[in-house]
Amino acid sequence: MKKQWRSFLWRWHRRLGLGLIVVVMWLSATGILLNHTDFFNFAHKPVYQSLILKIYGIERPSVSSYLFTNQWFSHSGEHLYHNGDKLTHCQKPFSGMALASEQEQIVAASCAEEILFITTRGDLVERINKNFGLPPSIIQLGTCGNDNNTACFKSNSKNYQLDVTTSSWVETTAITNPIEM
Repeated sequence: MKKQWRSFLWRWHRRLGLGLIVVVMWLSATGILLNHTDFFNFAHKPVYQSLILKIYGIERPSVSSYLFTNQWFSHSGEHLYHNGDKLTHCQKPFSGMALASEQEQIVAASCAEEILFITTRGDLVERINKNFGLPPSIIQLGTCGNDNNTACFKSNSKNYQLDVTTSSWVETTAITNPIEM
């Protein structure tokens, strides 16, 4: 009888030991990876797993993307991106983007209380805000005119057309092709 118990206990002792070795090895390997996040560049990789985001109380960020002359511009959180690379700070509310000048290849982005002019290569040209006389509360950004290469924006109840060469705006009748958000 003692021999049966001894055999039974020895078998389960070995099984539990092997199972615990796997757990300890897993914890050791993941612990080393977490201790060296800078070396493995983990700190700069976004987390997409819904379960992990939910556990930490993080909401999935919303992304608005626009394509101009084969270049992607995106807005997420409080930043503007060019082809996936962080371009500049862009506060909410984000009202959209429009092609401001096809000849000079400049796009306009409406961030909070300012308009950014950016080349299609991703270079920030100008930030225009209320200090430059920009009307407050930009609601919508789009194009106006028949050629669709002039940016217009709606502020409160008035519509304005952007002039890239003089960095100014004039009142216009309506936004022809609004970019809906």
